[in-house]
Amino acid sequence: TLAQRLAGTGGGPVGIIKVARNGSYLERHWSPSKKNGLFAQLVSQTQAALQKQPSRLCGMVWLQGEADGLNEEDAKLYHKRYIHFIQQVRISLSAPTLPIVAGVVNPPKDRFLYRNKVRRSLKRASLKNYTTVRMDDLELQNDGLHLSAKGLSIIGKRFANSLANFPLPKNITHWIWSTDNYQCWYSGPEKIPEHVIVSLPFAVVDSGYNEFGFGQSAFDKRDVGVIYIRSNKSNWFQHDEVMELAISIRRYVGEHTDLTLYGASMGAYAALLLSGLLKPKRIFAIAPQFSIDRTIVPWETRWSKSANRIKKFKFNLNEHIDDSSKKLIFFDNMSMDKSHVSLLPVDKNWSLIRLPYASHQVLRYLRETGCLPLLVDCLIDQTSDVSEIELQARLNKKVSSIYWMTIAKCGAPNRPKFSENAFREAISCGGPKHKILKHIEKLKRRGGL
Repeated sequence: TLAQRLAGTGGGPVGIIKVARNGSYLERHWSPSKKNGLFAQLVSQTQAALQKQPSRLCGMVWLQGEADGLNEEDAKLYHKRYIHFIQQVRISLSAPTLPIVAGVVNPPKDRFLYRNKVRRSLKRASLKNYTTVRMDDLELQNDGLHLSAKGLSIIGKRFANSLANFPLPKNITHWIWSTDNYQCWYSGPEKIPEHVIVSLPFAVVDSGYNEFGFGQSAFDKRDVGVIYIRSNKSNWFQHDEVMELAISIRRYVGEHTDLTLYGASMGAYAALLLSGLLKPKRIFAIAPQFSIDRTIVPWETRWSKSANRIKKFKFNLNEHIDDSSKKLIFFDNMSMDKSHVSLLPVDKNWSLIRLPYASHQVLRYLRETGCLPLLVDCLIDQTSDVSEIELQARLNKKVSSIYWMTIAKCGAPNRPKFSENAFREAISCGGPKHKILKHIEKLKRRGGL
């Protein structure tokens, strides 16, 4: 009945991906940490379906939890595990607003002693785009546990009706690439527009597969086509595979589609690296790093874990940058990032947008100064002028906690009182108070205050 109701909504063909197991436990069978568990099957089968045919991800139906009501520990931890499970489903499928409809399981009280903890967890899950359907009144089989044919029919209708209350997503999703190293997908109008943004990820401590697409929350609100790339490990795209991926992206959008490449830090490096194959019209590189290979940039001490893992860089960045693309580089010209930018082959096609005391956290600085929406506008509208971003950021710099914290750290060795005042300005601008007070205490221990 679920399938029949959904097929009758008139929205075109409906695909259902079913992953299930009788008597499954949330932690034992559905945990995202289990490599070959049901969670992994759910994600891989969905990604495979989206790779075969671009589709709208319209929702997920969840009917599980009876088994967890048998054990006090499982029931007690169900809420925390369930929230984590749903969050990981949405991240893995890069669907942050994916609607979830859950059935509130109703196993018999005399055998499932801790069932009410599970039921409360399902009802009270603090999730957006989430609702439940009741099952207390449904007809059961003689075992008092499993739904009868009539009960199954009714629950199918309830699931379908609840899903129908959520608006259909406007964007389709089409998975382009998925390996142990990289994932890539398109999100946007069904017909690929004349201009597409390629979004490249920043470095993370663990796996980049645990992050949504870079900039996705902003792009999802706009009518724009975006190709997102995710990197499993922060290996700075030092694989031959990335070149094959770039070729696949250009083939996917067609040779006449205008591309804008967008990334920050590691993603900015990747935008420049892949520009030779992707031939974009524009590149927005936010705080780009020329390399983290110690033989190339011996003064670079950040990202040591990635640098030790990668060792020697495979690619010479300057050999891969597209000469004809317009390159817009946003960076703090008072920080170490200036040294990275100085190694780039800057010419007339490069625009250097200098943001003093933004540190390496340029995007946060732009957000705090109210300029992030301007950046998104410029990414989407190819005729926009980025000079307004630089102007507004400089005018509003004193409302940025990043600006004051950077100023404070620069002054700390020789001007401790000035640094203390700057740190307190950072607190007044919404900076992390506990962290900043530790910096002030460090100044006091040095005897400067």
